[in-house]
Amino acid sequence: MKKQKTNIGRLIRVVCIAMFAAIAVSLLGLAACKPDESSHKHTLTVVSKQDATCTEKGNEAYWKCDGCGKMFSDGEGKNEIQSVPEIAAKGHSVPTMTETKPADCTNKGQKSGKCEVCQQTVTEDIPALGHNAVWTAVDEQTHIKKCTRCEYTEGDAEPHNFVGDECTDCGAKKAIKPYTLSEDGKTLTFGSYPQSKVEDTALQSMLNAAIQNKTPTADNFNGWTDYEYYVNGQITSYTWYIDVDYQGARYRGVYFTLYRPIHTWDFEGDPDWWSTQYDNGYETGNVYWFKWAPIKWQVLTTEDNKLLVMTDWIIDCQQYYHNSDEDRYIEVEPYFIQANNYKESEIRGWLNEDFYDTAFDELSKEFICQTEVDNSASTTNRSDNRYVCENTNDYIFLLSYKDVKDVAYGFENNSASCSARHRKNTDYAQCQGVLTEEGYGPWWLRSPDYQTPMAASYVYGDGMIDGTNLDVYYIGVVPALWLTL
Repeated sequence: MKKQKTNIGRLIRVVCIAMFAAIAVSLLGLAACKPDESSHKHTLTVVSKQDATCTEKGNEAYWKCDGCGKMFSDGEGKNEIQSVPEIAAKGHSVPTMTETKPADCTNKGQKSGKCEVCQQTVTEDIPALGHNAVWTAVDEQTHIKKCTRCEYTEGDAEPHNFVGDECTDCGAKKAIKPYTLSEDGKTLTFGSYPQSKVEDTALQSMLNAAIQNKTPTADNFNGWTDYEYYVNGQITSYTWYIDVDYQGARYRGVYFTLYRPIHTWDFEGDPDWWSTQYDNGYETGNVYWFKWAPIKWQVLTTEDNKLLVMTDWIIDCQQYYHNSDEDRYIEVEPYFIQANNYKESEIRGWLNEDFYDTAFDELSKEFICQTEVDNSASTTNRSDNRYVCENTNDYIFLLSYKDVKDVAYGFENNSASCSARHRKNTDYAQCQGVLTEEGYGPWWLRSPDYQTPMAASYVYGDGMIDGTNLDVYYIGVVPALWLTL
């Protein structure tokens, strides 16, 4: 038994010795495979410095071993480096870039320029701007967030946030409307014109003193303005006006040395025969004062946020045209272009120049629509009327024969007496010579009469529609216009 244990021990020792021998041989083999660094001598080759360009990287000078490939920053091989010492690309140097495509809210733009180093054309994107939505007025009641650069809107329209008269969000002002509409919507006041006569003698004296009691003559107007009315077919200085502002109100003085004739080609009016001015209580050689007041208008219809209106009173007295001569214009087929041609009439010019500029300030004018006025034969007293003119574009106009028979406007569809066509004369219109019967007067229509080139339609004082000579001085004026609400 003892002998057996001895053999087992020997066997274990043999195995252990064999294992240690194998490990030793293995370690010796590994040691034999690894180079001897201490004995390796680097063979260094310089890698020259390479300058960077606008787009390509460069490198600093360094040294590389031909044998082992190691890199060094020095030629002695003392300072090993792990990577090539790069020099970053310089990038282009473009002193001036020119926009070639502008950016907008949603699309990129482009700009380009030439590099001053490499002369290459460089193109760059311009970022999209994005929307700049700010509160913007839509109308008098609402505003919306809208881009300042495009039509983009954000959200829905909302009411203005008024504090006082200004919206704190968009800055919109409360609309100042130069007219006042009645509660029933049938009338309004708009513009201003001399109308009622000053009867107060003390006020008359003060107004006369304001002009130093000076009156005009044909040779010296003394600050007055000539109406340039006709006598005997010629413009003659015999009627003047002057406007005076006194104690917060405006007044117009009127002075005349001759009476206006019945016809522009007549000699002066004769009170012993017929003078409408004299009959109305106005005589030569006196200064008459009239107070300016808001003009009252009658609403005829509403259409597309606009009102068609006509003055509620006869406000002035003008001739349609100063000459009724048939030969004023030559015949132009298919029409005769003659004295009752509304386009060429003096009253149309007076409405759109004198009256327009006198009665309305700049704010008021913004509310008056320029309108294409229908002057076709269908608007006159005959569908085959050969004296009609082409349509006109006017701010102020006269109503037509057809208009004053329109039931939709409140008139009767006939040419007989009609109370809806009655118009009273202002004191100022009476001073100018409009015919007055029981306070009412006649007023011009724009429609030429179909029977003769020397006449146009008008409404008589009792509301009847008729025709009369163009050059009479006693027919009044009832302006009409389209007004923006």
